[in-house]
Amino acid sequence: MSASSFDDDVGGALIRAHHLIEINRPDEALRMLAAALAEDPDNPDVLCAAARASLDSSRYQEAGELATRAAAAAPRWEYPQRLRATALHLLGRPDEAATAARRAVALAPDTWNTHYVRAFVCATSRHSSQEAYAAARRAIHLAPNEADAWAVLGHVAVENRDQDTAQKALEKALSLEPTHSTARNDLGRLHLLRDDPVGAAGHFAGAVASDVRCREAVQNLESTVSDAFSDIIIVFGIVLALIEWTVIAVGAHPSASTRLVVGVFCLRIVGSLLIKQLMPLLRAPPGRYVFSLLRLYPELIAAAALQFTGFALLTAVWALPGRAWLWLTAIGTAALFGSVLLHVRHVRRRLST
Repeated sequence: MSASSFDDDVGGALIRAHHLIEINRPDEALRMLAAALAEDPDNPDVLCAAARASLDSSRYQEAGELATRAAAAAPRWEYPQRLRATALHLLGRPDEAATAARRAVALAPDTWNTHYVRAFVCATSRHSSQEAYAAARRAIHLAPNEADAWAVLGHVAVENRDQDTAQKALEKALSLEPTHSTARNDLGRLHLLRDDPVGAAGHFAGAVASDVRCREAVQNLESTVSDAFSDIIIVFGIVLALIEWTVIAVGAHPSASTRLVVGVFCLRIVGSLLIKQLMPLLRAPPGRYVFSLLRLYPELIAAAALQFTGFALLTAVWALPGRAWLWLTAIGTAALFGSVLLHVRHVRRRLST
């Protein structure tokens, strides 16, 4: 094979691989690049493309190794250092990541992407917060119309609980690119800092709708939905306990006025919970995805089923003659306690992950 033909083959493979990466098919891109790497293992362009695909497929160790090889093959090119910094950051090696990011900045101080990566990898370190702020603002100075530059400033601010700066930076990023998933995800995190889980879930769902590869948004959405349904179950359990106490206190056949008062009270609490927490979550884009997340939490589903069973049994008490209501009260109580135990199990599982 002539050198020209080989270069054409490598160039074609790179073009196809980059296309596959952009459409979220990194594994196919890696398979395509493997042949090119077998022919030319020190080609920095192919190594960087393979490192990028490895990052997108969560193969962070492999991405770091490929980026290190690319940096050795092209020591004056900043891109391998950026990829290496990102991989090391995702591997939980912040000091090495920061060193690689600083190296990238030294190689290309007037390229905004290098400052972006430096801000990103330094954001989570309390000792490097000022460095992260400075790098983010430098990126904005060099590229004021780049949504990523504003988004990384918002990310740094969220990590440091700087709510005003985060709000302004993230809103600016979204004004430049309304489908920016990272900015939308960090805006959701900002809502969590403000004790607004429903608003947070809406932004997390929006981030997932914009880019299903945004794994952090997926995890945040799952966690927020789980917490919201947990709250609903806890309060609904309290309502059931109130119903049971009322039934025991007034007997199996209370007056019509008592039934009306207790019924309106219970419906108001349960209804307000559903309207305030559940419906906004289901309306958040994509609502079906939010609802499907419940499949990940069988304990919550079982707890809710037991509580609704208890609710139905305790409601039936009001129409039963004699002392049959005592048996149903006991069954309803067992359902209530069973749901509490399932909820505790769910919380323990969440804490252990």
